[in-house]
Amino acid sequence: LKVKEVLGLTGMTVLDLPDSGMAEMDPREIENVVKAHIRQLQPQVIISYPVHVVSGFHDHLVMHAVIKRVYLELKDEGVDYLKRLAFLTLPNRTEQPLQSGKFLMKQSRPELIDCQVKLRPEDTEIMKKALSCYDTYQDVIKQANVVESIGDTVYFEIYQEDHKPPLANLTDNL
Repeated sequence: LKVKEVLGLTGMTVLDLPDSGMAEMDPREIENVVKAHIRQLQPQVIISYPVHVVSGFHDHLVMHAVIKRVYLELKDEGVDYLKRLAFLTLPNRTEQPLQSGKFLMKQSRPELIDCQVKLRPEDTEIMKKALSCYDTYQDVIKQANVVESIGDTVYFEIYQEDHKPPLANLTDNL
């Protein structure tokens, strides 16, 4: 939980789900854990992975489906605190991959980008420090060129919304 300190979070919960094991789980079990956590927090915005999940990691693929389903179920139940479901992504600016090597980051078509949050230099430094907290993933982070791929802007697709021009903050127009 070093990352909590680096990011200056007032709270952080790591859900009791197996790392690298979600593909073998009953997705309803994951949905129940996630739904209970969302009900407890009552967030306005939920951020998850896009359908291509940027990283291609199977746990992230599972979580995309789980989060989308839970979000829709809660909205159908009339939960009024949920305002937006956003997917953290990278824009596809070229036909070539952003990086070479074993871990290729997948990208979203530019027209799917609904929010572009500009990072200050200090935000980039905090991101680097936060990523350094994940000891077991340092090789993957380096091989995927995560920091370089993100650059000075964080991009989001927003589920069932179309913002042209893109929003500058995920809470705009809520």
